[in-house]
Amino acid sequence: MVHTLGDERYGIWSLIVSFSGHYGLLAFGINGAMTRYLAYSVAQQDHAGIQGYMNTSLFFLALAGLLCLTVGGGVAVLFPRIFVIPSTSTIEAQTTCFIVAATMATTLVFAAFQSLLVADQRFDIVNIIGIASTLVRAILTVYLLMSGYGLVGLAYIGLIITVLTGGVQFIIVRKLHPELKISLRPAGKSYRKELLDYGSKSFTMNIAVSLVYECDLFVLGLYLSPDKITTYSLASTLIMYFLQFINAIAYTFGPYATELYARNTGKELRQFLIDGSCIMYMIGGLATAGCFVLSKAFFTLWVGISYVESAKILMLLIIPQFFATGARVGVAIVLGMAKVKIPAAIAIFEGVSNIILSLILVRYYGVVGVAIGTVLPMLLTNAIIFPAYAAYSTNVKLYEFYLKSVLPGILIIIAGVGVGQIISIVFPPVSWFSFVTNTLLISIVCLSLSYPILSRRTGNSLLRFSEL
Repeated sequence: MVHTLGDERYGIWSLIVSFSGHYGLLAFGINGAMTRYLAYSVAQQDHAGIQGYMNTSLFFLALAGLLCLTVGGGVAVLFPRIFVIPSTSTIEAQTTCFIVAATMATTLVFAAFQSLLVADQRFDIVNIIGIASTLVRAILTVYLLMSGYGLVGLAYIGLIITVLTGGVQFIIVRKLHPELKISLRPAGKSYRKELLDYGSKSFTMNIAVSLVYECDLFVLGLYLSPDKITTYSLASTLIMYFLQFINAIAYTFGPYATELYARNTGKELRQFLIDGSCIMYMIGGLATAGCFVLSKAFFTLWVGISYVESAKILMLLIIPQFFATGARVGVAIVLGMAKVKIPAAIAIFEGVSNIILSLILVRYYGVVGVAIGTVLPMLLTNAIIFPAYAAYSTNVKLYEFYLKSVLPGILIIIAGVGVGQIISIVFPPVSWFSFVTNTLLISIVCLSLSYPILSRRTGNSLLRFSEL
């Protein structure tokens, strides 16, 4: 995409995609509330509840989709006036912007069916559909770019894939729940009240997440040219790929934590926090070590030596992701307990701090300043505040959490970086073959260190976590 579109057009595409992430806010948190209450109803085998929450959510999401189309049309008109867009790319950018908005509107509506699959804990189906859609998207992307369709072609790919994926999920939901009567008519007042109450708090968290993960390119677009956005976007794209991987794992946490809470198993929740977080910190540690050692070589091989500056951005951005990865279990547990208010306040603090620091630092340090503005608030919330609140909510001693859950991940980083540096000196990663070899060797060392840690953990929550 970078070499076909060029730095300028790729920067515009990254800006549009980043901006489209805010459209999810138009659901006002209903998507998060829907997943929680559907999971609770499934755990209770409450078929009436499933029916009520599903149709009420569909009603709200359909309204959100219409609102998304309306807002998207306005954004498409104003886009060239807000950001630094060359006149030669104005029409293409506006058309692409509207198609992406239509894609997000469609995504909001179909989100109800994926949420029910997640509530059923049918992650096999969710991931098979996800893998298939990703492969199809990749093939179509290469074909359309080589055929010269540009940004508009990329936007249409997203819309087509979304419609096909949503249709498949709809068909599967009808097979798994033949008793379910799909309707856009909302159910009783109690369903609307619960969804709106939980959703309002979830909406606050969504704002914070949007500020953290979607506003960096927005800030860069206000002050820098599109080609500068490409430098940052290449690094943030890799972070997003890592987050997609983590999200595929974290999908299991919410329904499982809600199930434990519904069955009133406090001991299992505590064990799940310690053991589940331990595994997630070790996964984050492996990714962090790999970025520290191999990011420069990767960017050189991937897009060329001229984009090595993106490696510095990646090494900065991966640091808070280590802690954010480990915090996923704790966040899932407190949300499964319907404790949304405090996590929402913490998240909004992180998001607001991110945008303020980025706006200040971009003027002095450019893309590096935006990265620093993102890193500092994430470190504070994910390394200290979120773990402390999760431990308090589950009656786990904080020092025990850091010792049993966080420390193993830090040991993975130390071991991975140390061994990786030695391997890189002996066997420099100057080709894809040597790069992959280095990656495998570092992974083997880290996994070898992980084995004795995991072998001592025999709690039921860890066994359940492995099954998930």
